[in-house]
Amino acid sequence: MTWLFTVSTREAKENKGELQKTKTKLEKLEETKTKLEKQNQQNQETQKQLEEIKKQIEELKQARANKVRVASATYSAPKPIEVPKYQPALENAKLFIYEHESGNRTDAINASSGACGLGQALPCSKMGCSLSDYACQDAWFTNYMKNRYGTWENAKSFWLSHKWW
Repeated sequence: MTWLFTVSTREAKENKGELQKTKTKLEKLEETKTKLEKQNQQNQETQKQLEEIKKQIEELKQARANKVRVASATYSAPKPIEVPKYQPALENAKLFIYEHESGNRTDAINASSGACGLGQALPCSKMGCSLSDYACQDAWFTNYMKNRYGTWENAKSFWLSHKWW
């Protein structure tokens, strides 16, 4: 009977040691599991943030593409055209005014007043034309002339007496 008790004690000690090792291993595994679950949760949150950022990027790209489409639809580069020069022999009233106001240059800007363009619109912003678009400026100033003077000849007469129009 003593022998059985000794074996049982030895087995109990071995079992106790094994149980302690198993407990330690189990605790480490539980700790690792907790860390991995936490990392997984963080990864899921990071994934959500990443998806939100991707969505915002796509929205911004789409908005930019729309703006580019609108900009290209509303503005096209001016086509080069031959700009007529003032010829004194022809006494062309419109060219007389353009020549005296801007040197017949679309990009002329008066340094003191800020007037700009062929006929020197003041303020420059009311013209609504590019400073390189002769056709647009010519149409705008022709409309201005018609509303204010009726004819280019009348506009020239006014200019000659006032040195502005």
